[in-house]
Amino acid sequence: MLIFWEWLYTGIALSLLVSFGEFGEGELRKIFFSFPEKGCSLIFAALFLGGVLTLALVKSSEVRAFFRSTTQKVRILFPSSFREACLFAVLCCTAGICEEILYRLFVFHYFFSLGLSPVSAHLSGALAFGFAHTYQGWPGVAEALGLGIFFSLLFAATDSLLPCMLIHAWIDLLVLLYRDGKDPFFVSFPGICYNKRNKP
Repeated sequence: MLIFWEWLYTGIALSLLVSFGEFGEGELRKIFFSFPEKGCSLIFAALFLGGVLTLALVKSSEVRAFFRSTTQKVRILFPSSFREACLFAVLCCTAGICEEILYRLFVFHYFFSLGLSPVSAHLSGALAFGFAHTYQGWPGVAEALGLGIFFSLLFAATDSLLPCMLIHAWIDLLVLLYRDGKDPFFVSFPGICYNKRNKP
């Protein structure tokens, strides 16, 4: 149901942006599908850090244990079987797409239309993204706020949501590498096969 509601809200948000003349077809295609022509150094830095974190989660039981300890309040939401892992992966991709549209695009343009500066409008989106994660406790809010600021910087630097959506989904998918479930299952990334039965 959460997946359904996220897509519904995103559809409404996009409909409002188009109906109020904020975007045309060409602009939307550029925002969602075009590889950015600027801000590439920030994209490569994010990809490098994401790769290092992914490798650390695969190789180090201490790193996995650390992330499990910081997500105790929401561990009930983590998948514990292969079927749940597949659904969770769909949810992660949905969040990566929908939340970036809602918080980076819609909220930004809403507050910008009210007269806020671009910086203040971007910060408003990051704050809204942070407080949307209050169910994770204040550490989760702080983490989401930090990510929200980073994604806002990335969007402002590239004029594209595509890197934001891909990196957002990637970060959420990392939960599959450190979640603590009872039922072992395989989680596959490109070039990686991680077996929960054999590794802590």
